Amino acid sequence: MKEFEGGRKMSRVLRKMLISIFTLFALVQFCAAAADAEEEVLEMSVMATVNSDGSVVVTESLLVDVEANTLKNGLTRRFQTIFEGSDGKYRRTRFEVISSTVDGSKVSAVRDYNGNNIEIKVGNSATILAFGRRKFDMMYNAQGWIDFGDASDSLTLNLTGENMEYKVNKLNFSITLPGGASVMGRTMRVGNKTLRDSDVSVRPINYIELTKPILPGEDFKVTYSWPKGIVTPSKIPIFEQLSLFIDTLSTRTIMIIVFCAAMLLFMCNVVLMYVKKQASGG
Repeated sequence: MKEFEGGRKMSRVLRKMLISIFTLFALVQFCAAAADAEEEVLEMSVMATVNSDGSVVVTESLLVDVEANTLKNGLTRRFQTIFEGSDGKYRRTRFEVISSTVDGSKVSAVRDYNGNNIEIKVGNSATILAFGRRKFDMMYNAQGWIDFGDASDSLTLNLTGENMEYKVNKLNFSITLPGGASVMGRTMRVGNKTLRDSDVSVRPINYIELTKPILPGEDFKVTYSWPKGIVTPSKIPIFEQLSLFIDTLSTRTIMIIVFCAAMLLFMCNVVLMYVKKQASGG
């Protein structure tokens, strides 16, 4: 009888050990799967409104699958700020974020310049996003994106932004010109490939729907052109251009400029002291 009771106790111990082992194994597998889960943009919608003064108001909506990896605190969007026009001259973009939300709630949109790009971090750094589908919305105004050519004007947009880290499964885009004017032409590129109308779901020419996935690092650029006279270029004040230029400089570049200026001032002071000494007969 004692041997039977001992056997039952041993059986219960073994059962608990097996349950613990299987539970631990399942937990490890779950954590590994969560860590390896792919964060991606399920659907992206972009609407661009071109104003008569040359500014472009863009509204973005991204439905993102968040797995608390790189997206745990928010989504980073990158945009080019320096462009070379058809006349060979470079122009700089004035960029203003109008609104930004996550799942309908207002969040911060922190701007940071990195080389020729501006980075917009949509989200609160102190808040970790919950797993699952999250909706990021942002509206911004850009001045300086339009290329005013001799025969026509055009706008080129990188819809995915510079160096998008995530796969975009579905994307649609629409553009509106002042007064409902019609566009003349359109070109589309994904990476190094030029797309044809047969590659996208096209309704009117000012609308694009791309259902093939865009892989991480691939840019989806569209260029629309329209006749002259619809949009009038507005000049950015010289002081604002200077401010935009300073904003795009990195901290290291500013430190180098300050150091060189200080060294130049020091050398000028040394030369001036030497000249004064020679003039006094020293």
